[in-house]
Amino acid sequence: MGRAIEAVYESALLRPKVPVALVEGQTVTVVVRTPTFAVQLRCERDERLRRHFGAWRSGDPGPGDNDRIDADLALGYGSSGAPERQMLVAAPGSLLQ
Repeated sequence: MGRAIEAVYESALLRPKVPVALVEGQTVTVVVRTPTFAVQLRCERDERLRRHFGAWRSGDPGPGDNDRIDADLALGYGSSGAPERQMLVAAPGSLLQ
């Protein structure tokens, strides 16, 4: 069974910050994690995710066209245009009343 502990490197020795129950001559495995190591892991994770960006092709040349997306949503919800404006008008104390 393992556990993680913090240690300080001084005079070519690692000194644990908490007492460690070890038998004289016992061998242990040490994994050194520094802030740069954490950043490296995060970068590797992000790179694995980025590999999938653009992997799906919808067949539509403009899938990111926000104006068209808004128009499609308005059509799908039966709105005649700006649903946000309609919600603002209906809100009590609205500036658009």
